[in-house]
Amino acid sequence: MKDSKLWLIYSAYTHDIVAETEDIKSFLASQPGMSKNAHIQIYKTNTYDSNGKKVILPTYKGYFIREKGDENPPVFPAKRYRDPTGYKLFEINSESEITKIAEIKDLDSYIKDNGYSDSDKTLLLRTCKIKRDGEVNLSEHNGLFLRPVGENVPVIKPPKKKYVKPDHHRGRGEKYAIFDKDLNIVDITSDLVGFIQGYNEKHLKENPGSESFFNYHKPFYKTNTPSKENPNIPRSDFYKGFFIRAVKDLESGNNLYIPAPSASVKSAYNSHLDLLVWNKSIHTDEGIIGYFVPSHQKTVGIKKINKAKLYETAKSYRDGFTSVDGYHAIFIKDIIEDKSKIMELLADEDVILPKEIANRIS
Repeated sequence: MKDSKLWLIYSAYTHDIVAETEDIKSFLASQPGMSKNAHIQIYKTNTYDSNGKKVILPTYKGYFIREKGDENPPVFPAKRYRDPTGYKLFEINSESEITKIAEIKDLDSYIKDNGYSDSDKTLLLRTCKIKRDGEVNLSEHNGLFLRPVGENVPVIKPPKKKYVKPDHHRGRGEKYAIFDKDLNIVDITSDLVGFIQGYNEKHLKENPGSESFFNYHKPFYKTNTPSKENPNIPRSDFYKGFFIRAVKDLESGNNLYIPAPSASVKSAYNSHLDLLVWNKSIHTDEGIIGYFVPSHQKTVGIKKINKAKLYETAKSYRDGFTSVDGYHAIFIKDIIEDKSKIMELLADEDVILPKEIANRIS
């Protein structure tokens, strides 16, 4: 459909003239993804709204038009950016030092594989979304920010500095026990970044040409953060086969549940081999600390225990509580079956029941 006017069709991405024609409908029909009424929509990119101050539609499916020879054409829209083919992830610390963490082709997979949540993804994407004033929507999220990769994507300046939480929010000096996928404690440290660096150095030495095993330390914290659904379990069980627990929580028996390796226990935290364990040398002013030790767990506090020997001593509780390396034990199923007698014995021992066991026998 021709009209009496000659139209210039521009690319919304580059502002280059891609066509000069009297027949806009035929041009659009030759472009992929256009509807039959595309020509009606694209005229809106050159038509002022009722206030006469701006066009009704800045661009339409990657194009906008202007009449050739118009001495007072509407102001050109801002250049559009194409969807990125990937992202670069950066970290900025409190000293404003910036480090590239990763190059990401599939953001969804990266978020899932590295222990981030959907809300983390949303906030990270806001660090490379440009507002109308040319500024990014969010400068950084937990010290991280994204930058898009690809042809005709925005070039965005890095943030000048990282927002630093006050000291009382930062968890300074917290000591963590790092567990592997087999539930063994492989390190106790207050420096998770140092642990990751050391592990990566060893990994790269043993696997020349490979990528770093860990990309970042913060997903570790989600393995020690209570989930919204159940305050006893973490938001993430593992981060690349590892998880952490605060040492002070392990020693006091107030830690989140230790995750069960998949399929190793039919019903984790509800097995006939679950134990109540205590050590008379580990106590508070209120009494001796009792620990809930599910069947798959290998540790009490931060100590590795001999489960086979503890099972043997747990079986003989009727003959008196014996110990293995200072630890006493009894099966939770026996507490439930012989509640009155055993609760009396535990009271004599001055053992404080952990909440997990108190709830199961109530």
